[in-house]
Amino acid sequence: MWIRALTLLIRRLVFSSVKIRGFDSRPLEGPALVVASHFGGFADPLLLLSQLAAPPRFLAKSTLWDAPWLAPLLNRLHAIPIYRAQDGATGSNDDTFKAATEALRAQQQVAIFPEGFANDDPDLHPLKTGAARLALDAHAAGVRHIQIVPFCAQYERKTRMRTRVTLEQGTALDLDTLVAALALEDPRATFGSGDHAAVRALTERIAKQLQAIAPPAASETWKPRRATPIHFTVSVTLLAVALVACVYNVIPWLVVAVGRALRNAPVKEVTINVFVAPVVFPVAWLLWGFVGALLGESAWVTLAMLLAGPLTGVLTLIWWDGVRSLRSPARRP
Repeated sequence: MWIRALTLLIRRLVFSSVKIRGFDSRPLEGPALVVASHFGGFADPLLLLSQLAAPPRFLAKSTLWDAPWLAPLLNRLHAIPIYRAQDGATGSNDDTFKAATEALRAQQQVAIFPEGFANDDPDLHPLKTGAARLALDAHAAGVRHIQIVPFCAQYERKTRMRTRVTLEQGTALDLDTLVAALALEDPRATFGSGDHAAVRALTERIAKQLQAIAPPAASETWKPRRATPIHFTVSVTLLAVALVACVYNVIPWLVVAVGRALRNAPVKEVTINVFVAPVVFPVAWLLWGFVGALLGESAWVTLAMLLAGPLTGVLTLIWWDGVRSLRSPARRP
């Protein structure tokens, strides 16, 4: 529960709006294989964690565990490593498939990004066969009632803080029904990961469902942000507060901007927004509280400077969203 609350807070701070489409009022129940587009780097799992009722078991490339700051998070989420030759990994994926199968058998959700990499292109790339192989292996091991559920997140401008996002859930596939249909076509099929014809057929079905909610077939056109009287009033009345807030928040904002500039790739820049901003801003606010403790003769001064950080940060977000609503053209992502 706390994971979803935390990711919802980060989502609210990093993105100005998140449009949700296609989600049922009921949460996912039973074993489900979540197949998602990967246009946003680490922003994609953040959005899934913030929207799904229970955190899924993510399949992630094994080299991510080499990062000491990331490994504890991956372990806390019970992520499952994938060993890829292109990363120089030498481990076996037999344990990966077994862990995913046991998670599905335990009525959990498993999430995979079937493109195989974070995509900086505007359209969906051809899918790898990993999702289909995983699903068929679980079915061959006796796991039933698996739903394959597609998700797609589209970003207005990945390089910008407070961008807009659309997160859509597509039509789920019932694996039992698909296997039964494929069995009628080929009674000799084994339906494991070694059945190449079944893997290819299921990959095509998954791709079809994901393509229905992803670019280019379902490209989002971002409407101009509506400039209402409230936006104008907020933009004007909070100008003085925003100027003060800039002093409070200019250093962490520059840290995030420099991080994005060094990465120099939209999919990596949105990752910087998601991971770095929620850390450097609170650290800067704590430092302001420390300055207040050094300069002030009263604990009230320290408390005031400490609270001024998040307060001015929130007010600045409101002001900035108001300003951008006055001058935002329509665009494709």
